[in-house]
Amino acid sequence: MPAFEGEGGKKRKRTRKPASSAGIALKEALELESQHALISQPTQPNSSDEFRQPEHLSPQFQLHTVENLAHDNNPEPQSPTPNSTTDPQVTSLLDYFRSENYKKKRDLEEKHWAEVYPGMFSWFSQCATKTSDWGNEDVWNHDWKERCACNHTRTRHVVLVDLLRRKQEPVDFCECQTDQVRLIQMGYIGGSPKFPKTAFSIRLLQFHHVLWKYSSVAVTPFSKALDEFLDSNSPLILVNHHVSNEENLHSTRKWRRTLTSAIDAYREMLRRDELLSEEMLSTGPMDQMADICPKCFGPPVPGKEESEPDYIVCMDGNFQHRRHLAASIENSTLKTPHLFIQPDEVKDMQTSMQNQMESNQANVNVDPCSEQHTAANDIQGASTWAACDDTGIFGLACRHDQLLQMINIVQSGEKAYYPMTMIKHLLSKTDTDGNDPKKIGFLYDIGCNIEKGIIRRNQFALERNNNQLMFGTSVFHSYVHEWSCQLRYNPRLNVGWGFSDGEGLERIWAYLSPLISQLRYSTKNHRLTALDLRSDHHNKLGRFNALKLLLERGKSIEKVMKASKANLNQITNEHGHSVQYLQEQWLRQRECQLSVMETDTERNLKAHVEELVELEDQLREAHEKMVSLQRSRRRNQTEAERIEIENLPNTLVLLEEEIEKVVQELGSEAFRNLPGSSDEETKLLIKLKISKAKLYEAKVGVSETQKKWDQPQSGW
Repeated sequence: MPAFEGEGGKKRKRTRKPASSAGIALKEALELESQHALISQPTQPNSSDEFRQPEHLSPQFQLHTVENLAHDNNPEPQSPTPNSTTDPQVTSLLDYFRSENYKKKRDLEEKHWAEVYPGMFSWFSQCATKTSDWGNEDVWNHDWKERCACNHTRTRHVVLVDLLRRKQEPVDFCECQTDQVRLIQMGYIGGSPKFPKTAFSIRLLQFHHVLWKYSSVAVTPFSKALDEFLDSNSPLILVNHHVSNEENLHSTRKWRRTLTSAIDAYREMLRRDELLSEEMLSTGPMDQMADICPKCFGPPVPGKEESEPDYIVCMDGNFQHRRHLAASIENSTLKTPHLFIQPDEVKDMQTSMQNQMESNQANVNVDPCSEQHTAANDIQGASTWAACDDTGIFGLACRHDQLLQMINIVQSGEKAYYPMTMIKHLLSKTDTDGNDPKKIGFLYDIGCNIEKGIIRRNQFALERNNNQLMFGTSVFHSYVHEWSCQLRYNPRLNVGWGFSDGEGLERIWAYLSPLISQLRYSTKNHRLTALDLRSDHHNKLGRFNALKLLLERGKSIEKVMKASKANLNQITNEHGHSVQYLQEQWLRQRECQLSVMETDTERNLKAHVEELVELEDQLREAHEKMVSLQRSRRRNQTEAERIEIENLPNTLVLLEEEIEKVVQELGSEAFRNLPGSSDEETKLLIKLKISKAKLYEAKVGVSETQKKWDQPQSGW
């Protein structure tokens, strides 16, 4: 049981709890760093904070005092808010985190972990085989240390924490192997790379790993719950702080930091095991893709039509998984997990596109679909990006909701080079030697803008010539696009997409949502690793339930097919229209609507009309000038007027040619022979023509959308 606080059993004075997220993070950091703060700034202890060990306790509840566990308590700091630095203890703690000594300590710890990992993994694999992955109750904690000829041994007390017990035992260490290897031989992993004073059983780490994959439990509540569970039948472990020569300060152990290090080491063992399996199997890029989704990238299934792409994927960004600037301090090199694309690859695409945009800056027009897509505009979230260094993630998933790749978004919005990087990366993986080029369909919130940008920048020219790229908008987002855009890019209005909706990443983001609050103030490596592990677990569940999901989807499609055939038969019997006739009518309707709506953007349309009006004015003025000069007597004309009357016919011809070009670009003879722009009534007529064309497009879009809403299963 936890000891009481204060004199005479009185409770400590209640303190005000912080309300903000930064205040809560600071409070947790202060609790976890109390030992280091006391060591770095020694102060006279308060009598109410001192806990003394009782003289008489039963063996079951005996208190073990641990002397100066500095090796296990390397803190993971969290930067406080500026308003919190008025407290001297907080200021001292912040200075300690920013000191060179602390940075060197963290760098040295990372170096030590890198040194012991190879030996740990070798014995981790051997002991896993001997103990059935530590599931054999009889031998999971058997000491597998081999006899050695080492003469120099040392004995050190180590706190051993398991699922069912917590104890402190002497452990013999020798110079022929590292301390971590020695603990793995006993079924434990230490909380620090060298000279660990606390170790956690591997089966406990396995339990936490499985629990975390399904519930995303944080380390702090898990360690507190484990401690409270073990308090009933295990000795309490106290830490002794040497404050002065006369008095000592004792406190219960805080397992979070040491448990976090042990969890990281265990996950590193799992990562190395997967890498070893891939190396032994000699898996290539397509094999790795097939391991994620065998339904998409496995053996081809017969029956594919020519209009269908080989693979259908979707792309989307998520800005909930941000990392705050006041997050944990980290000095180690950023490690990119296997599901994330390397930052250098993203940087290369960004540089390439910036160079192309600078050369074609004058010809770039803002697409209305892009303007409506608020996530693509940095201005919408400028205040959010300013407080974060990692602002989100960008994902790529297949049509079966399996996450293929991710990109870490750094201090920006949903830039165009993120989907471009995904497209290039997927094309490189599917470009296997000796096989026909694969056609890939990409569904994106603004897939229309992506294709226009690729054509404008002349990207992926070879793939476009081979008809390898196909673009569409995700179903849910497509209904906010213009109707002309929907006719070309809505998957429900075009052939080849099947029932793919392009919203798979929205479902994946919902699955990853429990990690948002935990990773907001984590280190960069912990954030990426957690997202990678959780996503990998999602993919494994998808593979495990693949047959069940395919069966359910097949049954749903059969119901839709039966209902559709029944409706078509009813139409044929009542009106005599065949399926072929209805298909021809739909294609004709689509072509007619596109012919009316087929212009660039509203800005281009207005620019063409303004240019046409200006040319008409110039032509009219030239005619009037020529008539005026012809009526004047030749002997009264000046030399300049004679030259002008000779050049006017050529000017009229050039103006007529320019007008003809603009009329052809506008695509309608209704714009020919416009009155002069000086006429106010003419300006209103021009605006009315433009508005009428846009109103017709909007009317058709609304009516078609209402028809979709009235149909059953319209959102499927």
